[in-house]
Amino acid sequence: MTDTSIGENRLKRAFNYRLRNNTIVDTSRNTFEGVLKRLESAFVQIIEKNRKKEIGVINPSVNDFLKEYLQKNDIERENIKENATEYEQIKRGFCENIEDIIRSGEAISYNYTDQNEKLYVILTYICRLEVFRDNYKYTVERFFKSFPYDCVEGMMGRCEIFIRLLSD
Repeated sequence: MTDTSIGENRLKRAFNYRLRNNTIVDTSRNTFEGVLKRLESAFVQIIEKNRKKEIGVINPSVNDFLKEYLQKNDIERENIKENATEYEQIKRGFCENIEDIIRSGEAISYNYTDQNEKLYVILTYICRLEVFRDNYKYTVERFFKSFPYDCVEGMMGRCEIFIRLLSD
């Protein structure tokens, strides 16, 4: 799941997107709330952070269990990957596919923590991989218009991105 916690809205979006094509699930009920209630206290905990609900694992062993389960279950891993809505899902579970995602132009379709994370992640990879696709033009334009001052772990800094984009 995660090392820390994730916002309820992000988790709900990923959950609902994953279930959208599942014909077994009864969509007349709020499935997300029901599942969350069943998991609370046994596997997950709900905490309040900055007046918003976040969900995290109750114990690190839950993450260990899930990691082992997914390593042994290729079909489930593929289903998660195909239905991922969040960059965080890709980063944590499918980082080996990020270059393919960037090259295909799909990186803009994921949800990011915020606009700056989206800019820094996509621009770092297009600079490193020298991938310039038409659907990334808006991301580049937005970067130059806002020139955000931020830092995203493992990504290039704004000056390095700026220099790399101008040199290509």
